Amino acid sequence: GDSAGTIQLYDFETLKLLYCINLDEYAVKALAFSGDNYRLLDIRGSDCRVWDPTILVRQDADDANSDTISISAAPQEMMLESSEEVVLITSLACLEKGERLFCGKNDGSVWMYDAKSGRQLEKLFSHANGVSIIGLFLDHANQTLSSIDSSSRVMAHRLTYQQKSWSVSKTTFDHRIGV
Repeated sequence: GDSAGTIQLYDFETLKLLYCINLDEYAVKALAFSGDNYRLLDIRGSDCRVWDPTILVRQDADDANSDTISISAAPQEMMLESSEEVVLITSLACLEKGERLFCGKNDGSVWMYDAKSGRQLEKLFSHANGVSIIGLFLDHANQTLSSIDSSSRVMAHRLTYQQKSWSVSKTTFDHRIGV
């Protein structure tokens, strides 16, 4: 990663450029690979992005000798516009068994995600539009998801598990501190 916001991935043995991500925003502060080495995480400003470039998926050694595999000679390039319109995840809470994640976003919404696939499943509730969720806390014993936003509003919602899905059954607390 560089100060212009570009990330380049190279083959370790040949130093051939494999993948390039261009994003004109902030300088890249930190880079890391996920534990399975299939995703790349980058930190810019106060944001963390997770990239899923297909070039990180390698064939097995036996497959590499097959004449049916074709590897592109040209590096893959991804050019992204400014992320001002992108809704960013600003806080996380996880179920004990780890199958679901609850994510607060900078637009004031709280969503449920599948932890294995990373797929966004459903919107659970919202604070005021455009007011960033800065914290989530999940009380496993009471099945209550609490959230706080940047305007100091605290909300608590009771969760229920029905038909293999989690949902909000009722709001148990809603108060803005200092008002």
